[in-house]
Amino acid sequence: MSLDKRQELQAELDAVNAEIQEHPLSSERAKAANDLMDRHDGDDEAAIDRDLAAHDLPSRKELAKMVSLRMFSWSRLHRKQVKLEKKLADLND
Repeated sequence: MSLDKRQELQAELDAVNAEIQEHPLSSERAKAANDLMDRHDGDDEAAIDRDLAAHDLPSRKELAKMVSLRMFSWSRLHRKQVKLEKKLADLND
């Protein structure tokens, strides 16, 4: 493939990566809330809710809503990312 095609694919991949970074599920608050919940593995829900609130992070309910509303676009972006990465890798073979 030509250099132009490689540059076009790379520009597409860069745009997709930027969209992923700007996606609500990639936000620092969402990441921090998920990390906090992971550290509470096995704790009761009330303790998790208190800790999230104490750190001014989205509640479990807010996170669940965010995931249910945004998962489709998140998945679509990641599928597109994988396809573009594969096309670029194939050009190098």
